[in-house]
Amino acid sequence: MPSTPSAVRSARPSTKQRLRHHALDLIASEGVQALSVRTLCRSMGIRESSFYAHFPSKEALLEELLQQAGAEAPSRIADGLADAGLPLAEYVHQLVQQLVALWTQPDGRKLRVLLEAEASRVPALRDRFNAGILAMIDAVGDSLGRYVRDGTLAAHGAPRVLAWSLVAPVAAMRFSLFANGASEAHVAEGAQLAAAHAEAWVRAHAIGAHPIGANSTGGAT
Repeated sequence: MPSTPSAVRSARPSTKQRLRHHALDLIASEGVQALSVRTLCRSMGIRESSFYAHFPSKEALLEELLQQAGAEAPSRIADGLADAGLPLAEYVHQLVQQLVALWTQPDGRKLRVLLEAEASRVPALRDRFNAGILAMIDAVGDSLGRYVRDGTLAAHGAPRVLAWSLVAPVAAMRFSLFANGASEAHVAEGAQLAAAHAEAWVRAHAIGAHPIGANSTGGAT
Protein backbone atom coordinates (compact mmCIF):
# COMPACT_ATOMS: atom_id res chain seq x y z
CA MET A 1 0.00 0.00 0.00
CA PRO A 2 1.46 3.41 -0.93
CA SER A 3 2.31 5.79 1.90
CA THR A 4 -0.26 8.45 2.65
CA PRO A 5 0.83 12.12 2.75
CA SER A 6 0.27 12.19 6.53
CA ALA A 7 2.44 9.08 7.01
CA VAL A 8 5.21 10.61 4.94
CA ARG A 9 5.03 13.83 6.96
CA SER A 10 5.15 11.92 10.26
CA ALA A 11 8.27 10.05 9.11
CA ARG A 12 10.15 13.29 8.52
CA PRO A 13 12.22 14.73 11.37
CA SER A 14 10.44 17.52 13.20
CA THR A 15 11.92 21.01 13.22
CA LYS A 16 12.98 20.47 16.83
CA GLN A 17 14.77 17.25 15.91
CA ARG A 18 16.46 18.99 12.99
CA LEU A 19 17.59 21.82 15.25
CA ARG A 20 19.19 19.34 17.65
CA HIS A 21 20.82 17.42 14.81
CA HIS A 22 22.24 20.50 13.06
CA ALA A 23 23.44 21.94 16.38
CA LEU A 24 25.35 18.72 17.05
CA ASP A 25 26.92 18.80 13.59
CA LEU A 26 28.02 22.41 14.11
CA ILE A 27 29.44 21.69 17.58
CA ALA A 28 31.26 18.57 16.40
CA SER A 29 32.86 20.33 13.43
CA GLU A 30 33.57 23.79 14.84
CA GLY A 31 33.21 23.60 18.63
CA VAL A 32 30.65 24.90 21.10
CA GLN A 33 31.81 28.47 20.71
CA ALA A 34 30.69 28.45 17.05
CA LEU A 35 27.08 27.76 17.94
CA SER A 36 24.70 30.70 17.83
CA VAL A 37 21.01 30.94 17.01
CA ARG A 38 21.79 33.00 13.91
CA THR A 39 24.48 30.62 12.62
CA LEU A 40 22.35 27.57 13.29
CA CYS A 41 19.28 28.97 11.55
CA ARG A 42 21.28 30.16 8.54
CA SER A 43 22.83 26.69 8.14
CA MET A 44 19.32 25.20 8.13
CA GLY A 45 17.71 27.86 5.93
CA ILE A 46 15.04 28.72 8.50
CA ARG A 47 13.99 31.90 10.30
CA GLU A 48 15.17 32.55 13.85
CA SER A 49 11.51 32.68 14.88
CA SER A 50 11.34 28.96 14.08
CA PHE A 51 14.13 28.34 16.58
CA TYR A 52 12.40 30.33 19.33
CA ALA A 53 9.19 28.41 18.72
CA HIS A 54 10.99 25.36 20.13
CA PHE A 55 13.70 26.72 22.44
CA PRO A 56 13.65 29.94 24.49
CA SER A 57 17.41 30.37 24.08
CA LYS A 58 20.60 28.79 22.84
CA GLU A 59 21.32 27.77 26.45
CA ALA A 60 18.04 25.82 26.57
CA LEU A 61 19.05 23.90 23.45
CA LEU A 62 22.46 23.14 24.96
CA GLU A 63 20.86 21.94 28.19
CA GLU A 64 18.62 19.54 26.28
CA LEU A 65 21.60 18.21 24.36
CA LEU A 66 23.59 17.82 27.57
CA GLN A 67 20.79 15.82 29.14
CA GLN A 68 20.89 13.58 26.09
CA ALA A 69 24.68 13.24 26.50
CA GLY A 70 24.58 12.73 30.25
CA ALA A 71 26.22 9.86 32.09
CA GLU A 72 22.82 8.58 33.23
CA ALA A 73 22.50 6.44 30.07
CA PRO A 74 25.22 3.90 31.05
CA SER A 75 23.70 3.45 34.51
CA ARG A 76 20.29 2.90 32.90
CA ILE A 77 21.83 0.10 30.82
CA ALA A 78 23.32 -1.46 33.95
CA ASP A 79 20.02 -1.14 35.83
CA GLY A 80 18.12 -2.67 32.91
CA LEU A 81 20.32 -5.78 32.96
CA ALA A 82 20.35 -6.13 36.74
CA ASP A 83 17.16 -8.17 37.06
CA ALA A 84 17.33 -10.00 33.73
CA GLY A 85 18.45 -13.24 35.37
CA LEU A 86 21.22 -13.79 32.83
CA PRO A 87 24.14 -16.19 33.33
CA LEU A 88 27.33 -14.34 34.21
CA ALA A 89 28.96 -14.62 30.77
CA GLU A 90 25.82 -13.40 29.01
CA TYR A 91 25.42 -10.52 31.48
CA VAL A 92 28.99 -9.36 30.86
CA HIS A 93 28.62 -9.68 27.10
CA GLN A 94 25.32 -7.79 27.03
CA LEU A 95 26.65 -5.03 29.27
CA VAL A 96 29.75 -4.44 27.15
CA GLN A 97 27.83 -4.75 23.88
CA GLN A 98 25.21 -2.19 24.93
CA LEU A 99 27.84 0.24 26.26
CA VAL A 100 29.75 0.00 22.98
CA ALA A 101 26.53 0.62 21.03
CA LEU A 102 25.80 3.68 23.18
CA TRP A 103 29.28 5.14 22.85
CA THR A 104 29.72 4.49 19.12
CA GLN A 105 26.45 5.83 17.71
CA PRO A 106 27.17 8.96 15.61
CA ASP A 107 25.14 11.36 17.75
CA GLY A 108 26.67 9.91 20.90
CA ARG A 109 30.15 10.64 19.57
CA LYS A 110 29.16 14.22 18.67
CA LEU A 111 27.49 14.75 22.03
CA ARG A 112 30.73 13.83 23.75
CA VAL A 113 32.41 16.87 22.15
CA LEU A 114 29.77 19.07 23.78
CA LEU A 115 29.94 17.25 27.10
CA GLU A 116 33.72 17.49 27.36
CA ALA A 117 33.74 21.19 26.43
CA GLU A 118 30.99 22.15 28.85
CA ALA A 119 32.18 19.89 31.70
CA SER A 120 35.51 21.72 31.79
CA ARG A 121 33.67 25.05 31.99
CA VAL A 122 30.79 24.20 34.35
CA PRO A 123 31.81 22.43 37.60
CA ALA A 124 28.23 21.35 38.35
CA LEU A 125 28.05 19.54 35.01
CA ARG A 126 31.37 17.83 35.66
CA ASP A 127 30.07 16.69 39.05
CA ARG A 128 26.88 15.37 37.44
CA PHE A 129 28.89 13.46 34.85
CA ASN A 130 31.15 11.93 37.53
CA ALA A 131 28.13 10.98 39.65
CA GLY A 132 26.61 9.22 36.65
CA ILE A 133 29.78 7.18 36.08
CA LEU A 134 29.88 6.16 39.74
CA ALA A 135 26.20 5.22 39.60
CA MET A 136 26.98 2.88 36.71
CA ILE A 137 29.86 1.31 38.63
CA ASP A 138 27.62 0.83 41.67
CA ALA A 139 24.88 -0.79 39.56
CA VAL A 140 27.33 -3.16 37.89
CA GLY A 141 28.94 -3.89 41.26
CA ASP A 142 25.57 -4.82 42.75
CA SER A 143 24.96 -7.27 39.90
CA LEU A 144 28.43 -8.79 40.17
CA GLY A 145 27.91 -9.17 43.91
CA ARG A 146 24.95 -11.43 43.22
CA TYR A 147 27.10 -13.62 40.98
CA VAL A 148 29.70 -13.83 43.77
CA ARG A 149 27.00 -14.93 46.21
CA ASP A 150 25.61 -17.58 43.87
CA GLY A 151 29.09 -19.04 43.37
CA THR A 152 29.58 -18.29 39.65
CA LEU A 153 32.01 -15.37 40.10
CA ALA A 154 35.25 -15.49 42.09
CA ALA A 155 35.57 -12.82 44.76
CA HIS A 156 38.77 -11.29 43.39
CA GLY A 157 38.20 -8.05 45.27
CA ALA A 158 35.10 -6.12 46.25
CA PRO A 159 32.26 -6.17 43.67
CA ARG A 160 32.75 -2.45 43.02
CA VAL A 161 36.41 -3.05 42.18
CA LEU A 162 35.43 -5.94 39.90
CA ALA A 163 32.94 -3.62 38.20
CA TRP A 164 35.63 -1.03 37.57
CA SER A 165 37.99 -3.64 36.11
CA LEU A 166 35.24 -4.71 33.71
CA VAL A 167 33.94 -1.32 32.60
CA ALA A 168 36.97 1.02 32.70
CA PRO A 169 38.87 -0.35 29.65
CA VAL A 170 35.73 -0.05 27.51
CA ALA A 171 34.90 3.43 28.83
CA ALA A 172 38.43 4.60 28.03
CA MET A 173 37.81 3.89 24.34
CA ARG A 174 35.27 6.74 24.25
CA PHE A 175 38.20 9.15 24.15
CA SER A 176 40.33 7.25 21.63
CA LEU A 177 38.98 4.57 19.29
CA PHE A 178 35.37 5.76 19.74
CA ALA A 179 36.11 9.49 19.72
CA ASN A 180 34.31 11.84 17.36
CA GLY A 181 36.32 11.89 14.13
CA ALA A 182 37.76 8.41 14.63
CA SER A 183 37.70 6.31 11.47
CA GLU A 184 35.14 3.57 11.05
CA ALA A 185 38.02 1.10 11.02
CA HIS A 186 39.13 2.30 14.45
CA VAL A 187 35.56 2.14 15.77
CA ALA A 188 35.22 -1.43 14.49
CA GLU A 189 38.58 -2.39 16.00
CA GLY A 190 37.53 -0.88 19.32
CA ALA A 191 34.30 -2.89 19.30
CA GLN A 192 36.29 -6.08 18.65
CA LEU A 193 38.71 -5.25 21.46
CA ALA A 194 35.79 -4.60 23.83
CA ALA A 195 34.25 -7.98 22.99
CA ALA A 196 37.63 -9.68 23.51
CA HIS A 197 38.01 -7.87 26.84
CA ALA A 198 34.60 -9.14 27.96
CA GLU A 199 35.54 -12.71 27.10
CA ALA A 200 38.94 -12.44 28.82
CA TRP A 201 37.33 -10.90 31.90
CA VAL A 202 34.86 -13.77 32.20
CA ARG A 203 37.59 -16.37 31.73
CA ALA A 204 39.67 -14.69 34.44
CA HIS A 205 36.90 -14.33 37.01
CA ALA A 206 34.14 -16.88 36.35
CA ILE A 207 33.81 -20.14 38.26
CA GLY A 208 32.77 -23.15 36.19
CA ALA A 209 31.46 -23.10 32.63
CA HIS A 210 31.40 -19.71 30.94
CA PRO A 211 30.42 -19.93 27.25
CA ILE A 212 30.83 -16.57 25.59
CA GLY A 213 31.60 -17.55 22.01
CA ALA A 214 29.33 -17.55 19.00
CA ASN A 215 26.24 -18.45 21.00
CA SER A 216 26.65 -15.45 23.33
CA THR A 217 27.52 -12.95 20.65
CA GLY A 218 24.58 -13.76 18.47
CA GLY A 219 26.72 -15.31 15.75
CA ALA A 220 26.04 -18.50 13.88
CA THR A 221 26.37 -21.71 15.85
